[in-house]
Amino acid sequence: MKKSAIIYSVAIIFFLLVMQLFFISCSKKSSSEGEYQIDEEEDTINIDLGSSKQTIDWESEKERLKGVGQIKNVQDYCSIMVLWRKELDKNGYNTMTNFTEEEKQKINVLKESFLTYFGITPSDFDQYGQENSNAIEQYILSNPVYQDALISIEGSEKK
Repeated sequence: MKKSAIIYSVAIIFFLLVMQLFFISCSKKSSSEGEYQIDEEEDTINIDLGSSKQTIDWESEKERLKGVGQIKNVQDYCSIMVLWRKELDKNGYNTMTNFTEEEKQKINVLKESFLTYFGITPSDFDQYGQENSNAIEQYILSNPVYQDALISIEGSEKK
């Protein structure tokens, strides 16, 4: 009698633990857009898109791409593009709309020097950008961290 009571008690405790785990796992779910919580008492869904949590250390990204030699994917191109815009901004060229020939030459020299760090030429960079413009646009639109970086660069919205 005592043995069956112990087995019965253990089974009930095990069942209650499994049910608790089930309810905990149901209360917070993940999706490709972020995490969401279902509040069954109030019949609401709270969504956390997660974009505010996502950041990129641009100096680390620059180091990661050092000497890459060629652009292998859209993410690499977009990272180099953001870094290039930051370089233009740092040198005071990002807010200007009309350039003299002398300024254009300085920008070209700066661009060539900047892209040399990554082991690519300005023509390779420009060609990749032209050939993959739709994919680049989609990547930026689907990655808020890149949008935020481009918007935060002074003058980038004055295109």
